Amino acid sequence: MSDIPSEVFHNIFCRVPAESLFLVRGVCKSWRQIIDDPDFIKSHIKSYHQSSSTTSLGQLLIRNENGGRLSSLSLDSLNFDYGNQTIEATPVKNLIRPGLPRLTPLPIASCNGLILITHSNVNKIWVLWNPLTQEFYELPEYDCPDLRFEACGLGYDCADDDYKVVRIDRMYHSQNSVYKTLVYSLKYDSWKWINDCPVNVSGRSQGIYLNGVLYWMSWDCIIALDFSTEDYRQLPLPSVGSEQRTYSDVNLDVLGGCLVVSCKHKTKRFDGWVMKENGGNISWTKLFSFPNLHDIGYMGHLRPITYSKSNRHVLVQHNNDFFWLDTDSNTAKKIQIHGLSRSFSCQVWQGSLFRLENIVGGDEGIGAKRTGRVKEMRAKKRLHGRPPILAIKEDTTICKRLKLDMTIT
Repeated sequence: MSDIPSEVFHNIFCRVPAESLFLVRGVCKSWRQIIDDPDFIKSHIKSYHQSSSTTSLGQLLIRNENGGRLSSLSLDSLNFDYGNQTIEATPVKNLIRPGLPRLTPLPIASCNGLILITHSNVNKIWVLWNPLTQEFYELPEYDCPDLRFEACGLGYDCADDDYKVVRIDRMYHSQNSVYKTLVYSLKYDSWKWINDCPVNVSGRSQGIYLNGVLYWMSWDCIIALDFSTEDYRQLPLPSVGSEQRTYSDVNLDVLGGCLVVSCKHKTKRFDGWVMKENGGNISWTKLFSFPNLHDIGYMGHLRPITYSKSNRHVLVQHNNDFFWLDTDSNTAKKIQIHGLSRSFSCQVWQGSLFRLENIVGGDEGIGAKRTGRVKEMRAKKRLHGRPPILAIKEDTTICKRLKLDMTIT
């Protein structure tokens, strides 16, 4: 293999899922150097996560009711043509540490394989976590005693090559509410205020990230925050005419690389619209309309999980069951998943090789070497509002604010 140029491996690896690359990075030193290289990781995210040509549907991350257990399954293993399928969910090591927030019910804010774990108390610690590499990082606390948490989001600013956490908090002012917005930069390790959110979002909403923009549902519109301008826009919802009052289970999701609004119309059908933008003008096109709800049950929560463009199938969660919906033939097939608790929540997640140690913390980054007084710095973490030093890797004098739940050699 030494005769094969590294560029060839680079091009091949860009087409391989992150989960597989993470397993084979120990095959040889040259592979590991390629896979761990920050420039390759960026290329892999761009080609595998953000490319419309990829056929992978990603992973389904599943959380049990109390948040103590996680599992996953490959959505690519599901096949509508096989009829009613029975598949196994694979356990995933969960992030449970004293002083850290527990993983809340899914879906939650995520971007390019990173997950944002939050707490409804604005003064509590928030955590960025990569479930694949098991790295996690505590965001610095920000003292906001007069604010009430409303919504959050996680996204990527491609212009600044920076991952950003957004939180929207309500501030009461003269009997009116103002929705303040704070943005945390992973690159510069700092919070800053930006323009206020123009309207309230729906019920502690988790932002949906797509192509440099975060989206939230409001009561009568969609709120969009563009990272390039740090300005908000209010986008119209799909027009459904006189039927609007009869819709329920309204969801905002990214399906097939597009922003989709879906809802259930009483007991008659399940509809979905895809958003299209042309020159700043927003339009909605009906993506699917599934009339045979009696095939899966009328009652209960209904939410789309993923959409397969190749065969126009929609995977939906109905209460604690999963169904493939064929929007051409209007038929449904149930999927049995072993290893799940009786009550659970889930979301689509794409694994990522992104290493938090390569970017966090300004010019030096948190990977810079520091001589450590580990116990003393741990004891002072609350006084300075800074994350504790919990990871010492290879050299006991080298400390990092990065947390490593699993040592990666």
